[in-house]
Amino acid sequence: MMYLVALLIFFASMVSMHLLIGVLSIKRITIPAAFYLTYLFMIFVPSFYVYQDHPGSARDIYIIAVVSVLITVPLGIFFVNYLYKFKRVEIGNYFTARPFISSTLDVYPAIFFISIVSVFFTLYYFYQIPSIPIIEMIQGGDSHSLAVSREESFKLLDPRWGGGTYLFYVYLFLRTLIFPILIIITLGYFLYTKKRKWLYLFILVFCIGGFYAISQLSRAPIAAIIMRIIVFLLLFYRGNVSLKNIVIGAIIMIAYPLIVTMSYVSDRTVLEGIEAVIIRMTYTPAEDLYYYFEIFPSHHEYLYGETLIKPFLKLLEFDYFYIENYVALYISPGGLQSAHANAAFLSNFNADFGLVGVFLGGLTVAMLMQWLQIKILRKEKNIYNMSIYAFILYAIWVLNFGSLTSVLFVNGIIPVFILIWGIKVLVSFINLSLGKQKKLKFSRSCKVRPNFRTAT
Repeated sequence: MMYLVALLIFFASMVSMHLLIGVLSIKRITIPAAFYLTYLFMIFVPSFYVYQDHPGSARDIYIIAVVSVLITVPLGIFFVNYLYKFKRVEIGNYFTARPFISSTLDVYPAIFFISIVSVFFTLYYFYQIPSIPIIEMIQGGDSHSLAVSREESFKLLDPRWGGGTYLFYVYLFLRTLIFPILIIITLGYFLYTKKRKWLYLFILVFCIGGFYAISQLSRAPIAAIIMRIIVFLLLFYRGNVSLKNIVIGAIIMIAYPLIVTMSYVSDRTVLEGIEAVIIRMTYTPAEDLYYYFEIFPSHHEYLYGETLIKPFLKLLEFDYFYIENYVALYISPGGLQSAHANAAFLSNFNADFGLVGVFLGGLTVAMLMQWLQIKILRKEKNIYNMSIYAFILYAIWVLNFGSLTSVLFVNGIIPVFILIWGIKVLVSFINLSLGKQKKLKFSRSCKVRPNFRTAT
């Protein structure tokens, strides 16, 4: 009966999502659609295997919470669509519109300056750490030494572990925010202007930022960069990208996680490595989420909002409950003391308020995703706007294995708007200082701002 009810909810949810945002139109992928489709494969489907593998009272609440997302997300999107009078045709209008640049300011000096500063801090980071994990992996380091190297090269730089450095926050945002945005913006301006200076700058930030992303043996950062490039190209070329090229991009995106996964077991075959990656991307996130329901409230009382305000407590250096570390040590008591077990956004809502928090959290997340989507679709389709679109799409996907507050702050949804605003201010300041406004050449077709509000 449980499987039958879940299946009926799934079909009703899928139909609703397609009517609301065209969730099955992959070449016109939206931010909520990217989250929803990946949630199905990463959490919803594997959660039933987790349900079978973990007998106990917690699993019933767990499966109810997981299935509830298929109801709360369409409801939240419907409410926002009604409130903002949003029509699905606006998605198609945005994708088919030609990208253009309305500003007459020369943005290159500002982007070049930010890129050079970012490269400087990255090189200083490599100078500061005791070893580079990717180099150790190439030299044939064993799994234990690689795990220790990963901790020492990044996580233990966090001041909360003692002996760290406040530059950790610079290094963190270089990885999660600054390099991804610089890579997309420089690529966009090169594709638009065809100027070599943009190509050279793109190569610089892509090579430095890409190596920085893979250097710590973390699977997600480089995959995030590749995913954002794919989404940006879909936007730039108005959805006219072949399915073959999308598949190739997806293969490139998972190539490095596969290499890292195979490196931890020397005699693992490619097929075994692929299987391990699939498990890591599906069953593992669903199982990590389950433990948050097993722990709260049976082994620890509800936190009543403490996880939601943790970033502010951490920023102000107040005491806070490090929930991801607590759960990691619960799962593996003999593991690394700095272990971190994050899980889908439901985890923190359950730890704070139980099922009520899960239901309200699902609605909140859905409304936030669709609100961001509408705001982006109704802006002019320029390089900045497309960069924000591509950046946020991945950040929202992180909700499948991260908390809402983490996605808003650490993964950059709020900081990306501040960064883009800062870039615009710097562009204006530099142009004012130079006393010039370098006009760009536009084609007649690119001068007209498309009407994104057209409805059927």
